[in-house]
Amino acid sequence: MRIILVAACATLTAWPANAMDAWRDWFHQSRRLCPSHHVDWICNDCYLNLTEGFDRTLTVGQVRRVERIADVDHRCANVEGGFGCITSSEFYAYDRLGLMPRFVRFSCKAVKCEELVDCSRLPPGP
Repeated sequence: MRIILVAACATLTAWPANAMDAWRDWFHQSRRLCPSHHVDWICNDCYLNLTEGFDRTLTVGQVRRVERIADVDHRCANVEGGFGCITSSEFYAYDRLGLMPRFVRFSCKAVKCEELVDCSRLPPGP
């Protein structure tokens, strides 16, 4: 998780201070809600599956609002291998829209990791 948080910090340097708070909030809430699932141990690319899986549970209007706030095309345009940027953008949008508690519950249901990047349960890819 520390590696991911560092990557997210580097990505979010031009963002409002509360953008990084969304990562920390998700991390702490998931640790409290489902500590045995080690949700934060998923692989880097798996975060995209997690956010895409969660987005499929949202209404069309909610997805549009997430996309508008995340603004991935603009924020991540110059980022290579931008999983961290994309995921950070999504986490930030969930937080701004009050969806973080729901996203945490989804994460706890969708993910179970036994070791770092060794997970028996992950959301399917797109």
